[in-house]
Amino acid sequence: MKIYALIPENMYRDLAAKHNINGLMRNFFGELSSPEEINLLLEQIRIARDGMIANYPTIVRNITDTLVGTLPLLLYRDSASSAGSVYLRWRNVENNKSGQKAWENIVSDVSYSDKVRKSLVQIEKERLVLNMQVSILTSIMRQLSECAEKMEKIDELFQGGEHI
Repeated sequence: MKIYALIPENMYRDLAAKHNINGLMRNFFGELSSPEEINLLLEQIRIARDGMIANYPTIVRNITDTLVGTLPLLLYRDSASSAGSVYLRWRNVENNKSGQKAWENIVSDVSYSDKVRKSLVQIEKERLVLNMQVSILTSIMRQLSECAEKMEKIDELFQGGEHI
């Protein structure tokens, strides 16, 4: 029995090759001594995060084209986040409310096939990981932005004091 997976098989390999995530993390934990360096890293992390999010339409479309797509549950891209990012969420098709309860009901209902239930469990685990990864990158971006702003203020204060 093939269990459906949410994340495309080569997504992480392709992201690592295209965006050098490991290198970005090394730079993040390396010496950052100027606002310019921080802003450069911020932009690189934004591009990597947006690269992950760019996979969402394919992920959502692939789900819709499976047996899971016949359930009263919809996986969608939620861009209404206060963090300014995009996350994958479940929506209950029957009442257009949050789909978490509907997801729980389907997974615990033995009248659904094991294949459907196991696929939903796998999809949910992968959805949680993707959302966590995007959230962490978004948080890093926010911290980098705040750090760059503070460094710029320090530089301005120092330069202003030189003219006294």
